[in-house]
Amino acid sequence: MNRVSMFGVASLFRTSQHPRPLGQQTCLSMFNGFTSSNSQFVPPAVLGGVRFIAARRSWYWRKTGWWEWRRRIMHAKNKSLHARRHIWPRYEDPLEDPPKKGGGHVWKFKKTGIKFSARRIVDWARLTKGLHLQDAIDWLAAIPVNRLQPIFELLKYAQKQIMNDFQGDPGRLYVQGIEYNYGQPLKYLRYHARGHFGLVRSWRNTIILRVRELPLNEYYHRLYVMAKCPRSLPMDMRVALHEKRVGPEAIREWWPYLTASTRFKHRKNLKWLDCTRQFDYYSTRRDWITRYQANLLRRTNEMRQSRGLAPLAQ
Repeated sequence: MNRVSMFGVASLFRTSQHPRPLGQQTCLSMFNGFTSSNSQFVPPAVLGGVRFIAARRSWYWRKTGWWEWRRRIMHAKNKSLHARRHIWPRYEDPLEDPPKKGGGHVWKFKKTGIKFSARRIVDWARLTKGLHLQDAIDWLAAIPVNRLQPIFELLKYAQKQIMNDFQGDPGRLYVQGIEYNYGQPLKYLRYHARGHFGLVRSWRNTIILRVRELPLNEYYHRLYVMAKCPRSLPMDMRVALHEKRVGPEAIREWWPYLTASTRFKHRKNLKWLDCTRQFDYYSTRRDWITRYQANLLRRTNEMRQSRGLAPLAQ
C-alpha cells in the first residue's frame, strides 16, 4: 500500500469513528459557504463551541476606517437623532417668540502672559467649549495639570465677576469659546555644552474667554424639552435631597432633571403628549419661565435677608 492510499484509509477511519452530528454538519455547510452538508471543512471556531458564524462588522468604527462615506453616514445619523430630541410648537403665536438659538448677553474676559503655545490653547479650549461655566470649572479642576491654573483662574474670575458685578444668572452661563492671540515672546540666554550660550524664546500668549448667558426661551428648550442639564445641576439637587435641605415635595418639581432615568422618562412623556396633541409648547414655556423667575426672586430675597436688607417687591 502506497503512502497516498494509507492516508486515505486513515482519513476514512477517522470519519467513520467520529461522525459529525447533523446539526454540526449544517453549521459547517453554512460556515463554509456550501449548500451541501457533506463538506469536509472543519473550522476551528466550530470545534470550540457554538460561535460558528462570523459577526458582521459594524459600519461605525471610531479609530479605523474613518472614510468619507462612513463620515457622511455617521453625520446623517447624528443629525437625525439630534432632530428627534426636539419638540417644536404646532402653531404660530404672534405674541410669543418662536424657539431659536442665539442671543443673550456675552461677556469677554482676557488674560495675558500665558505660557501656552497656540496648539495647547486650542486643545484645552475644546474641553470647555459649549459647557456650562460651572461644569467647565469642575472639569479643569479635576485635571491634574499645573499649567492649567491660568485658565482655571480665568474661569473662576469670570464667574465671580458676572454674578457679583453684572448680576448675571449663574444657572444660564455657558462658555461660548476660548480664543488666543500671539504675544511678545520672552527671550533669555541658556547655557549649553562646551561653553556655548543660546537664545531661547518663551511665548507669552493671550487668552480671550467669552461667556454667554442663555435667554430664558432658549434655556427652557435646552433644559426642559431636550433635557440637556448641566452636570452640576442634578448633582446639587441630589445632594440637597440627601441632606434633607428641601422637602420631599421638591422631587415632583425636580423630576425632569434628577437622574438620567428621570430625564429619559420625562422626554418620553413629552413625546407622547406631543403626539396626542396634549402638549402646548407656548403655555408650558410661560408657566416654566414664571416659576423660574419666582425661584430667582426667592433666592435673591433670602440672600438679602441674611445680610439684614429688606426683601425686594414682587
